[in-house]
Order: sequence, then structure tokens, then C-alpha cells
Amino acid sequence: MKLISIIWLIFTVLFSYLSYFHYQQSRVAYPHFEVTEIKGIKIMAGDMSIEQPLKDFANKFNEYLDKQNKSNKKQHKLTGFGYLAASFIAFISFLLTFNKTEKYANKKCNLNPYTYFKNCVKRFRE
Repeated sequence: MKLISIIWLIFTVLFSYLSYFHYQQSRVAYPHFEVTEIKGIKIMAGDMSIEQPLKDFANKFNEYLDKQNKSNKKQHKLTGFGYLAASFIAFISFLLTFNKTEKYANKKCNLNPYTYFKNCVKRFRE
């Protein structure tokens, strides 16, 4: 096995793990903030109770957490999909490092960039 084959195999495993990691992270959400009520004690600021402002803050903060959870979920899923695509491409590159696969791919798909460009120019001139 060539050294480049081992490198592509390492990239395949690494990208696969990162894809799995981000998929798992997309399932994690921050919990809602709850105001703990203290029984028997009323906290006052001047003449005003601070319980209602704390509840209002908790509602606004929970709205913010919901937006962040939604954003994080989308971001982690998209990142996981990107790593999955990178893993697939690294695996294809790993397969192309073997002589038999390389000869087959060059014959079927014409992976030589010079030949591909030359044929493309020829088609445009026709």
C-alpha cells in the first residue's frame, strides 16, 4: 500500500468522525432558563417587587435560547453534511490510488486534465 493511500484513508476516517460528531451536536439543545421562586421571602427593589421583571427577563432569554438552538441545529447539520461529502471524496481518492482503479477510471472517465481540456476545446471549435 502506498503512503498516499494511507493518508487518504486517514482523511476518510477523520472526516467521517467529524461528520458523526457534528450530527450528535445537532441533537444537543440548551435548556430553558427558569426563575426559582423563594418561598416566604419577597424581594423588593424600592417599593417594587422584582419578580415580574425576572419573569419577563426569563421569557426574553428563553426566546433567545430557542433562536440559538435552532441556529446551532442547522449549522451542525450543514457542517456534518459537508464533512460527510469530504469523507466520501477522500474515500474515492483512496480508491483511485490503486493502479487497477486508476487505469479503469482514466479509461472510463478520462481523468487526465490535459486530455479533458483538449477535448473540450475541440468540441467548442466544432
